[in-house]
Amino acid sequence: MKYLLSALLVGGALMLGTATAARAQTIDDGTGTLAPTSTVAYPKVSDLTPFSVETDYMSLAGFLRLEVFQRDGIWMDRTEATAIVGNQIATGE
Repeated sequence: MKYLLSALLVGGALMLGTATAARAQTIDDGTGTLAPTSTVAYPKVSDLTPFSVETDYMSLAGFLRLEVFQRDGIWMDRTEATAIVGNQIATGE
């Protein structure tokens, strides 16, 4: 019983540490240091056709979310992805 309680406490601490790290939302910027996601350029998706083969039949926001997750290991919020795509289309970036 003593070992089971210890294992549960350690497991809970590990899960809490993982959740905290995910909230920090920093990524490796390629220099070996961590950069906040706000300073990172997002993949350009505004020139792609939504719901086509090139976007794996996803919306542009969905495809952007997938690209960012594959690159950084972080799922961005749909609202944020939609705003980024809208900004890319409006500014021509």
